[in-house]
Amino acid sequence: MEQGRTSVKKEEFALGPWKLISTEGSILKSICTQPDICQHRSEKCELCTILNTINIPLPEMLFASNSLRLEHHGGFGIEFNPTDALKLVDNQKEHIKVAYAEEWQKNRISSEDPVNDTVKRFDWTYSSKYKGTLFGDGMKVSPTTQRIDLERLKAKEKIYHYKNIMLFEDELADNGCAWMNAKVRVMPGYVFFLLRFFLRVDNVLARIYDTRIYHQAETNYMLREFLAKECNLQKVKIPSHALSDPIEVDKFLNVTEECFEIISLPVSKTACDANRAECKAWLLRSIRKWQIKDPGVE
Repeated sequence: MEQGRTSVKKEEFALGPWKLISTEGSILKSICTQPDICQHRSEKCELCTILNTINIPLPEMLFASNSLRLEHHGGFGIEFNPTDALKLVDNQKEHIKVAYAEEWQKNRISSEDPVNDTVKRFDWTYSSKYKGTLFGDGMKVSPTTQRIDLERLKAKEKIYHYKNIMLFEDELADNGCAWMNAKVRVMPGYVFFLLRFFLRVDNVLARIYDTRIYHQAETNYMLREFLAKECNLQKVKIPSHALSDPIEVDKFLNVTEECFEIISLPVSKTACDANRAECKAWLLRSIRKWQIKDPGVE
């Protein structure tokens, strides 16, 4: 294995014309393993490569190799990965100020980059409105009035495949927590993703960014819904036992932003018809092979 690279577990699950790929690795090391090489050569360790890409101090726990990827055999699809998520964090200014924030930032930067101890201003809560990374040619995103059928998601059906992948996490120097994860479940006739960013700054703010993506078999589009919610914890009193549970915290939050989109796929109606038999054959094969416990609907 290349020095400075984490070992990765890769799993693939075929569903009709699609392939669902999950990768999972350990937490990225927070110290450069080869400083002399990284400072003078183009080939850098994983840590330095990511730092050069996103240009902010990294979260305490960055699962740099973790990802969920839905790929069509035509070469297009959508992926969820931590590096692209962190690219959307504001690297110019702080949005929230709490005690010890400047000292925390300086210590974090110094540990990652001993050459530069200047305090960089950035959104240290790691708030990211990441909605996934589209890849391949021909995918188009546009506003829509269509909505994901939440009642169908709540229906008790067999789950053929389920994954919960953590992307990053930080305890904000004991001032709260910030994390992002991606979940997927494959159901009879559809696949559903939930990408969630959760933030709690103690006695200051609670925030949730949810991205839901729904694709029904035999169709040439996906529905993507983004919902941002938050509340001021000085004005809204959330029971202490509930502050670490995003499902409980969500009950106290107000919607601040929402976006409803349709992602058109470069698949013709003829191709969808051809895939119909493939999808039905896959469902029949899966009924006996994949049966796992329902983890619940969010």
